[in-house]
Amino acid sequence: MSHHVRRLKPLLLELDEVCPLDRPVLVDAHLIPLFKKHGERESIELIPVPAAQVRGLHLGHAPSKTAVIIYPRCEIHHGGQVDGACPGCQEARYTIAKELVHCLDRKEDKTSPDHMASDLINQLVRREWSESPQAFADGWGELWAIELLARFRHRLLVRGNASVPRSLRLATAVASNNYFLLASQYGAPDDAIKRAFSDGYMDLMRTIRMTVQLPVEMPALVHAAS
Repeated sequence: MSHHVRRLKPLLLELDEVCPLDRPVLVDAHLIPLFKKHGERESIELIPVPAAQVRGLHLGHAPSKTAVIIYPRCEIHHGGQVDGACPGCQEARYTIAKELVHCLDRKEDKTSPDHMASDLINQLVRREWSESPQAFADGWGELWAIELLARFRHRLLVRGNASVPRSLRLATAVASNNYFLLASQYGAPDDAIKRAFSDGYMDLMRTIRMTVQLPVEMPALVHAAS
């Protein structure tokens, strides 16, 4: 079990307190303050760059308790504007969330700038990605980015059960294989949202949450499932 899960537990619980499940998670208002607190950072700076230049980069300096996140900017919306239906905004939000998770990385999860090229090339040549703590940490970053933007218990509500019908948005998405409306609701890329609602992914997240005793029941927010 990744240490990220246990370190994220208090953050996820507090996120549900400061941002109701039926409201969109905001980077500046919700995620940055929580990762400063639980990631023990005094400063987290976000630097947008042209999307063609980088997919996402986290630079942390533990002694000064600072972190810099470089992410692909939306070329249409900027200056604080965010459109949940815009693919550029969705990718920016998802990348920031993923890189924020790295605020919780251990020392061995990080790649030293002095050895970045040699370490990564050696892992590639030897095909050691499955044994690489850096690659493992990056994978967990992508998983938890989804959980930060499209929270598990809200997805439970959208999926429905014997008592609560499946939301029209999800039913439409499954029938058409088009997750645009749900991606717009969460402000995250549609491929990530499609994965988030899959049976395998939901079962995995339920198991992870039960292991660390995070809530796994459906919330009483029937109006949020529309």
